[in-house]
Amino acid sequence: METKTNTINLPLNNKSAKAIIEQQAFEDLAEAVRLAEMKRGDAPPTAEQTGNWALLMVVYLIQNKLNEAKFVWMRVPDSVKANKPEVVPLWEVGKSLWQKNFEKVYKDVDATTWSPTIALFMRVLRSSIQSRAADLVSRAYTSIKIDHCAVLFGVDQEQCKTLATNNGWTIEGDIIHPKQTTQSSKIRLGPAAVEGLANVVSFLERPGMYTVQPAKE
Repeated sequence: METKTNTINLPLNNKSAKAIIEQQAFEDLAEAVRLAEMKRGDAPPTAEQTGNWALLMVVYLIQNKLNEAKFVWMRVPDSVKANKPEVVPLWEVGKSLWQKNFEKVYKDVDATTWSPTIALFMRVLRSSIQSRAADLVSRAYTSIKIDHCAVLFGVDQEQCKTLATNNGWTIEGDIIHPKQTTQSSKIRLGPAAVEGLANVVSFLERPGMYTVQPAKE
Protein backbone atom coordinates (compact mmCIF):
# COMPACT_ATOMS: atom_id res chain seq x y z
CA MET A 1 0.00 0.00 0.00
CA GLU A 2 1.34 3.41 -0.95
CA THR A 3 1.94 5.77 1.95
CA LYS A 4 0.58 9.26 1.44
CA THR A 5 2.97 12.05 2.43
CA ASN A 6 1.55 15.42 3.44
CA THR A 7 2.74 18.44 1.47
CA ILE A 8 3.82 21.15 3.89
CA ASN A 9 4.47 24.71 2.79
CA LEU A 10 6.84 26.92 4.74
CA PRO A 11 6.67 29.24 6.56
CA LEU A 12 3.84 27.78 8.60
CA ASN A 13 0.77 29.70 9.63
CA ASN A 14 -1.36 28.79 12.63
CA LYS A 15 -3.90 26.95 10.51
CA SER A 16 -1.22 24.74 8.95
CA ALA A 17 0.40 24.15 12.34
CA LYS A 18 -2.91 23.03 13.86
CA ALA A 19 -3.48 20.64 10.93
CA ILE A 20 0.00 19.11 11.41
CA ILE A 21 -0.66 18.63 15.12
CA GLU A 22 -4.09 17.09 14.55
CA GLN A 23 -2.61 14.66 12.00
CA GLN A 24 0.56 14.17 14.09
CA ALA A 25 2.49 14.80 10.87
CA PHE A 26 5.64 15.78 12.74
CA GLU A 27 8.00 13.77 10.53
CA ASP A 28 6.52 15.38 7.41
CA LEU A 29 7.19 18.80 8.93
CA ALA A 30 10.75 17.83 9.87
CA GLU A 31 11.38 16.63 6.32
CA ALA A 32 10.02 19.87 4.85
CA VAL A 33 12.30 21.94 7.09
CA ARG A 34 15.34 19.79 6.30
CA LEU A 35 14.72 20.16 2.56
CA ALA A 36 14.39 23.94 2.91
CA GLU A 37 17.68 24.05 4.80
CA MET A 38 19.42 22.01 2.11
CA LYS A 39 18.11 24.31 -0.62
CA ARG A 40 19.42 27.33 1.29
CA GLY A 41 22.93 25.91 1.17
CA ASP A 42 25.59 28.32 2.38
CA ALA A 43 23.48 31.44 1.91
CA PRO A 44 23.29 33.80 4.91
CA PRO A 45 20.45 32.76 7.25
CA THR A 46 17.20 34.65 6.85
CA ALA A 47 14.47 35.26 9.39
CA GLU A 48 12.52 32.42 7.77
CA GLN A 49 15.45 30.02 8.17
CA THR A 50 15.86 31.04 11.80
CA GLY A 51 12.18 30.23 12.34
CA ASN A 52 12.65 26.90 10.56
CA TRP A 53 15.44 25.93 12.96
CA ALA A 54 13.05 26.59 15.85
CA LEU A 55 10.37 24.46 14.17
CA LEU A 56 12.78 21.61 13.56
CA MET A 57 14.06 21.70 17.12
CA VAL A 58 10.61 21.65 18.71
CA VAL A 59 9.60 18.73 16.49
CA TYR A 60 12.67 16.77 17.58
CA LEU A 61 11.89 17.55 21.23
CA ILE A 62 8.34 16.28 20.77
CA GLN A 63 9.74 13.12 19.18
CA ASN A 64 12.27 12.79 22.03
CA LYS A 65 15.12 12.92 19.49
CA LEU A 66 17.54 14.83 21.69
CA ASN A 67 20.63 14.07 19.60
CA GLU A 68 18.96 15.52 16.51
CA ALA A 69 17.86 18.59 18.48
CA LYS A 70 21.45 19.12 19.60
CA PHE A 71 22.65 18.94 15.99
CA VAL A 72 20.13 21.63 15.04
CA TRP A 73 21.56 23.84 17.79
CA MET A 74 25.09 23.25 16.53
CA ARG A 75 24.09 24.30 13.00
CA VAL A 76 22.72 27.67 14.14
CA PRO A 77 25.44 30.32 13.63
CA ASP A 78 26.64 32.23 16.69
CA SER A 79 25.61 35.47 15.00
CA VAL A 80 22.01 34.20 14.94
CA LYS A 81 22.13 32.93 18.54
CA ALA A 82 23.31 36.37 19.68
CA ASN A 83 19.97 37.85 18.61
CA LYS A 84 18.13 35.47 21.01
CA PRO A 85 15.67 33.90 18.55
CA GLU A 86 13.25 31.22 19.80
CA VAL A 87 15.71 28.45 19.07
CA VAL A 88 17.75 29.70 22.06
CA PRO A 89 15.10 29.10 24.79
CA LEU A 90 14.05 25.96 22.93
CA TRP A 91 17.52 24.55 23.43
CA GLU A 92 17.27 25.42 27.14
CA VAL A 93 14.27 23.06 27.21
CA GLY A 94 16.32 20.50 25.28
CA LYS A 95 19.20 20.71 27.75
CA SER A 96 16.85 20.17 30.69
CA LEU A 97 15.43 17.11 28.95
CA TRP A 98 18.96 15.89 28.30
CA GLN A 99 19.81 16.33 31.99
CA LYS A 100 16.60 14.47 32.97
CA ASN A 101 15.57 17.50 35.03
CA PHE A 102 11.84 17.41 34.38
CA GLU A 103 10.97 20.00 36.99
CA LYS A 104 13.19 22.48 35.13
CA VAL A 105 11.76 21.37 31.76
CA TYR A 106 8.34 22.69 32.72
CA LYS A 107 9.85 25.90 34.11
CA ASP A 108 11.80 26.41 30.87
CA VAL A 109 8.66 25.86 28.82
CA ASP A 110 6.73 28.42 30.88
CA ALA A 111 9.56 30.98 31.06
CA THR A 112 9.22 32.16 27.45
CA THR A 113 6.35 33.88 25.66
CA TRP A 114 6.43 31.82 22.48
CA SER A 115 5.28 32.98 19.07
CA PRO A 116 1.75 31.75 18.26
CA THR A 117 2.92 28.90 16.00
CA ILE A 118 5.66 27.61 18.30
CA ALA A 119 3.28 27.94 21.26
CA LEU A 120 0.99 25.37 19.62
CA PHE A 121 3.85 22.87 19.43
CA MET A 122 4.97 23.64 22.98
CA ARG A 123 1.57 22.52 24.24
CA VAL A 124 2.12 19.23 22.44
CA LEU A 125 5.60 18.93 23.96
CA ARG A 126 4.27 19.46 27.49
CA SER A 127 1.51 16.93 26.88
CA SER A 128 3.92 14.36 25.46
CA ILE A 129 6.20 14.61 28.50
CA GLN A 130 3.23 14.24 30.83
CA SER A 131 1.97 11.26 28.86
CA ARG A 132 5.31 9.49 29.04
CA ALA A 133 5.50 10.10 32.76
CA ALA A 134 1.94 8.89 33.35
CA ASP A 135 2.49 5.80 31.23
CA LEU A 136 5.59 4.89 33.18
CA VAL A 137 4.01 5.47 36.60
CA SER A 138 0.90 3.49 35.69
CA ARG A 139 2.96 0.51 34.52
CA ALA A 140 5.76 0.49 37.06
CA TYR A 141 4.40 1.75 40.39
CA THR A 142 1.52 0.93 42.71
CA SER A 143 1.73 4.18 44.68
CA ILE A 144 3.29 7.63 44.48
CA LYS A 145 2.88 10.72 46.66
CA ILE A 146 0.71 13.46 45.18
CA ASP A 147 3.34 16.19 45.54
CA HIS A 148 5.94 14.02 43.82
CA CYS A 149 3.54 13.14 41.03
CA ALA A 150 2.60 16.81 40.58
CA VAL A 151 6.23 17.78 40.01
CA LEU A 152 6.64 15.01 37.49
CA PHE A 153 3.58 16.22 35.56
CA GLY A 154 4.39 19.92 35.88
CA VAL A 155 1.07 20.78 37.54
CA ASP A 156 -0.15 21.77 40.99
CA GLN A 157 -1.48 19.15 43.38
CA GLU A 158 -5.16 19.82 42.64
CA GLN A 159 -4.55 19.47 38.90
CA CYS A 160 -2.61 16.30 39.60
CA LYS A 161 -5.59 14.87 41.48
CA THR A 162 -7.84 15.71 38.52
CA LEU A 163 -5.48 14.02 36.06
CA ALA A 164 -5.28 10.99 38.31
CA THR A 165 -9.06 10.73 38.62
CA ASN A 166 -9.54 11.17 34.87
CA ASN A 167 -7.29 8.18 34.28
CA GLY A 168 -9.04 5.93 36.77
CA TRP A 169 -6.35 6.21 39.44
CA THR A 170 -7.42 6.14 43.10
CA ILE A 171 -6.39 8.61 45.78
CA GLU A 172 -5.97 7.86 49.48
CA GLY A 173 -4.83 10.83 51.52
CA ASP A 174 -1.63 12.12 49.95
CA ILE A 175 -1.00 8.93 47.97
CA ILE A 176 -2.06 8.17 44.40
CA HIS A 177 -2.53 4.57 43.37
CA PRO A 178 -2.14 4.39 39.58
CA LYS A 179 -4.31 2.01 37.63
CA GLN A 180 -2.01 -0.69 36.33
CA THR A 181 -1.86 -0.75 32.53
CA THR A 182 -0.02 -2.64 29.83
CA GLN A 183 2.69 -1.05 27.71
CA SER A 184 0.28 -0.51 24.85
CA SER A 185 -2.30 1.33 26.97
CA LYS A 186 -2.88 5.00 26.34
CA ILE A 187 -2.94 7.68 29.03
CA ARG A 188 -5.46 10.46 28.37
CA LEU A 189 -3.41 13.55 29.16
CA GLY A 190 -3.20 15.37 25.85
CA PRO A 191 -3.05 15.28 22.05
CA ALA A 192 0.26 13.53 21.64
CA ALA A 193 2.34 10.82 23.29
CA VAL A 194 5.87 10.09 22.20
CA GLU A 195 7.82 6.91 22.67
CA GLY A 196 10.91 6.42 24.82
CA LEU A 197 10.60 6.52 28.60
CA ALA A 198 14.28 6.26 29.54
CA ASN A 199 14.53 9.87 30.73
CA VAL A 200 11.45 9.60 32.93
CA VAL A 201 12.68 6.32 34.40
CA SER A 202 16.01 7.92 35.33
CA PHE A 203 14.19 10.90 36.83
CA LEU A 204 11.98 8.75 39.01
CA GLU A 205 14.85 6.59 40.17
CA ARG A 206 17.18 9.42 41.19
CA PRO A 207 18.40 8.76 44.77
CA GLY A 208 16.54 10.94 47.25
CA MET A 209 14.16 12.43 44.69
CA TYR A 210 11.08 10.29 45.22
CA THR A 211 9.80 7.57 47.51
CA VAL A 212 7.71 5.24 45.42
CA GLN A 213 6.65 1.67 45.80
CA PRO A 214 7.32 -0.45 42.72
CA ALA A 215 4.60 -2.69 41.41
CA LYS A 216 4.79 -6.24 42.68
CA GLU A 217 5.92 -8.96 40.32
